[in-house]
Amino acid sequence: MIINEGFITNNIDNFETISVSTNKVYRFQQENDKYVLKVNNISSANLSPFWRGIKMVFASDFDIQRENIEDTLLRLINPHIKTAQLIFKSDTYRFQLFREAEGLSFKPDEFPNNYNIEYQLGQFIGFIHSKKYDYFGNQKIHFHAGFKEKMLSAMLETMNRYWSDSKEVKDYYTKISCFNIAPDSFSIIMTDISANQFIFNENMTSINAVIDFDGYVFGPREWELSVLEMCLQDGKAFKKGYEEYSVFPEISEYRDFYRFFMFLCEIWEKPALNSFMNRNLLF
Repeated sequence: MIINEGFITNNIDNFETISVSTNKVYRFQQENDKYVLKVNNISSANLSPFWRGIKMVFASDFDIQRENIEDTLLRLINPHIKTAQLIFKSDTYRFQLFREAEGLSFKPDEFPNNYNIEYQLGQFIGFIHSKKYDYFGNQKIHFHAGFKEKMLSAMLETMNRYWSDSKEVKDYYTKISCFNIAPDSFSIIMTDISANQFIFNENMTSINAVIDFDGYVFGPREWELSVLEMCLQDGKAFKKGYEEYSVFPEISEYRDFYRFFMFLCEIWEKPALNSFMNRNLLF
């Protein structure tokens, strides 16, 4: 049987539901092949603080990402980690269909404590970061100036909406607003990188594939490294792999800037500011 839009819409109620979040994710098998269906579950008018910030800074949302998924996948081709194979997409029904990547998922944000995994991840990201661009944004809309200003506007909106009663948070915003954030180049980055966007082998000793592409934009590599740092156990192996392709940047001041954006998005848990900002200082 041919798998097309009609097949998906007629049979979706019979598919196994894997998760429901920003996407409804389903799994099904047709003959000998297994597939994963991702259906966008949030409209652009109802975005979480994180995704609203991404839209403000990079003009990117789930529709933009889906419409340009082929371009993203081409730019992520590398020698170290496979990307999930796209079968087809539907902009009408807001879904993407992938062939299921073989291996195991890992639910925590933190990557397994394994030298080979961190080294392989470093090679993958170092390779991707070696490709430089003179703009930030998404696959359709490019900006050549104003990155820091867009970031501060996004942070200020989130802070005023969800943290207006915290003097500590307001003072920290004042502090980071004085930082010299002026990237001279940009790369493809996963803004929300964590272990659950990858599939691992059965022994949890290597990464089989990257499977989540919603957070990819053209942005500063220091952003991705500052977020990833919180998800690693050691960092040395990652850095070694990364430096095979790219010079590892100094991220100390950038770290606070990008982590503060991520902190502001934690509106449900509202972690302690100092603990969040100083977690896993590996780089």
